[in-house]
Amino acid sequence: MSEDEGTIVVADNVDSGRGNNAGAIHVFTRPSGGWATTAASVKLTGSETSEGDIFGGSVGVSRDGSTVVAGAIGDDPGAADAGAVYVFTRPSTGWAATSNDSAKLTHASPSAGDSLGRSAAISADGNTIVAGANGVDTTGASNAGAVYVYTRPSTGWADSS
Repeated sequence: MSEDEGTIVVADNVDSGRGNNAGAIHVFTRPSGGWATTAASVKLTGSETSEGDIFGGSVGVSRDGSTVVAGAIGDDPGAADAGAVYVFTRPSTGWAATSNDSAKLTHASPSAGDSLGRSAAISADGNTIVAGANGVDTTGASNAGAVYVYTRPSTGWADSS
């Protein structure tokens, strides 16, 4: 779970709406009367998520609630379970079930089992995303892990590696 001043993002990484353990995230927006028992404002899934992606295994939200990130450690961009991080930018009309991800972030040379998105966080201003990949092999060390830092381009978030 991640929260800003008026937005809470909750992971549901075993949601099976797109296949077993595809995953989803739920965005709650604080009503004008304050927090009370309420349903999620919206359920989001990555545009390319499918069975076994475990989307939502990690989540983050910018301070103003306008940008949400979600890791998908089982995503297969270039290799099985290489992982990815999806970025969602709140539309001007607010979060809606039709909100699509703005970007799918991967790294340049994915290998099987990298698990990018095991952890994911976004800076308060929404311009920097940090994502962990605990299965990355480094010189001389199997599964040593790595951290990837992504900076929002001036044109906005876009797919990258």
